[in-house]
Amino acid sequence: MPRADHVFFADVEGWYRITRNERAVASPFDLRLEQLPDALPAQIGDWTATDLPMNPQVETLYDHPEVAFQRAYQNPQGDLVWLTLIGHRGAASFHLFEHTPTICYPLQGWAMLREQVDSIPVRGGQFYAQRGLARNEADQSQLVLFYWYLWDTEARDPQDGILSLRISTPVRDSEEAAAALLKQSFIPALFPVVVPWRRF
Repeated sequence: MPRADHVFFADVEGWYRITRNERAVASPFDLRLEQLPDALPAQIGDWTATDLPMNPQVETLYDHPEVAFQRAYQNPQGDLVWLTLIGHRGAASFHLFEHTPTICYPLQGWAMLREQVDSIPVRGGQFYAQRGLARNEADQSQLVLFYWYLWDTEARDPQDGILSLRISTPVRDSEEAAAALLKQSFIPALFPVVVPWRRF
């Protein structure tokens, strides 16, 4: 059973609107902005990472974020997951909430077919993420993506920093199979525990 020493506060909405989907989640990795990207290893369980170049527009769109990196993780079965982390502090962190996949993916040639809040079961309960289905307009391939926001403290003070996580995988057999790969294998390796805490 993996250790989960670092507690964060996850929610599906930004703009500092606290929703009833907010949860305290624990991770074996120290995902505070000042520790990234070094604190996130290239090997997570059976998944091995390759660093990918970040789109140069990220620097402009997000006003030079403190953290911005992207990796491709692959397991021995050949499954592929893309992980993107972008983090910022202060007033500039509002850009994290302005550039969601619903807005950005169509600008990169993807049509967002669906978006909804979905639950991710882990030890101690479940936490929530925005889940989307996107289709590439050029080759009609599809991918399933999950994204949410992470704060270091329950105060959710922008001065402490906010992290935007996006995790996606290509649809091979079906949308549900792709979503299950993320929900049952990759995401629980990052956040294996929900901590018994509720704001409301």
